[in-house]
Amino acid sequence: MSSWLLLALLAAPPDASGIQWIHDDWAAAEKRAKAEKKGIAVDVWATWCHTCLSMKSTILTQAPLAAVKDQLVWLALDYDLPKNAAFFDKYPVGAFPTFMVIDGASGAVNGRWMGSGTPAEMAAFFGASAKGGIKALEASQRALAKQDYAEALKLSELALKAEGLDAATQTRLLLGWIEALSHINPKLCATQGAGRIRDVDRSAQGIDFVAVVADCANALSPAEKKPVLTQVRDQLAAVLADPKLEVSADDRSGAYATLTDAQESLGDTAGANASRVARLAILEAAAKAAKSPVERSAYDDHRNQLYQALGRYADAEAMLMASEKDLPKDFNPPWRLANVYLKQKKLEPGLLAIDRALARGYGGRKLRLYTTKIDLLLEGKRIKEAAATLAAARAELKTLPASVVRPYWVEELEGRAKKVEAESATPKG
Repeated sequence: MSSWLLLALLAAPPDASGIQWIHDDWAAAEKRAKAEKKGIAVDVWATWCHTCLSMKSTILTQAPLAAVKDQLVWLALDYDLPKNAAFFDKYPVGAFPTFMVIDGASGAVNGRWMGSGTPAEMAAFFGASAKGGIKALEASQRALAKQDYAEALKLSELALKAEGLDAATQTRLLLGWIEALSHINPKLCATQGAGRIRDVDRSAQGIDFVAVVADCANALSPAEKKPVLTQVRDQLAAVLADPKLEVSADDRSGAYATLTDAQESLGDTAGANASRVARLAILEAAAKAAKSPVERSAYDDHRNQLYQALGRYADAEAMLMASEKDLPKDFNPPWRLANVYLKQKKLEPGLLAIDRALARGYGGRKLRLYTTKIDLLLEGKRIKEAAATLAAARAELKTLPASVVRPYWVEELEGRAKKVEAESATPKG
């Protein structure tokens, strides 16, 4: 775990789960698991992942997890640390957070959970996976863990034909099915997924299913997209209006984000604005009630997006400055602050902020920090400095294991490279 986050979490309220985590040491976890004849529960997280921080601060610390704490060895892996690349070479991940339960003897994945859940849901997942996994899910989840999407799709479809599936298991199977289909054929993911939206329950996993369908809808033509997004809108509106909904503030915010995008695509500007206001109210209340700076910072990303969308730049700046003060080793607040300044064309404060972020950044995520600095320099027509920053980013990339670098971070950087090259080739004067 990053030293700043470890210190911040140690300063947080007591952990009612009683779980003793091993941080960023796969070899130590394997050794202990074999000695104790247990499986390994793995939390794959990142400092910039708001849901990861929410899970760490508000879910995995809760009392229901105490019932399963002695059944497993517990390992937390920061995705951005190059030292963890050996794990990700063997067990690739496609989303954050991802939780796995790995058999301590064979190394097989007995359980995989992508995204968030309630304390009771996570306790049930870890408990079942410690015993070998839920049979209806086990094979398809192993295929997903290997990123064998064709096999995962086939196994998910087979498992979904079983009779007597409970709502939670069916929802998790459908989430695996739609995840696999999104990689194989986004258009089918959208159209077939829309047809199964009402088959998922009103949980974080169900909300994630709808979000994947909405994302896949971007592959459709405007005429094809409309009925899919109508289904998305109607389902999420019903979920968010449910007084019995038991999901975190972070998950409610995510549901509102997908709902807002659907409303805007459908031409409902008033509805989208109302959703933004409702979403921000949830996030601000959660931030105010947070028991630690880390818990509060879990809401920074979504609050920042909303403040900017509503033109409330001063509020975004104040929030991020407060987080940087409370978490002085975290690169995320000054990086986000630099982007707020960029949006307002406040280039000098933006460059100061991004340089603070770069001084603290590490791993593949640092590429996105370099991209922000290039944007600031290009906006200021400082082309030579932008070219030098691009060169530094490319040099950093060469030092990083491929398994801890998301492909779109590289694509983002190379997109800026084209802009730098175009500006460099433009005659001056």
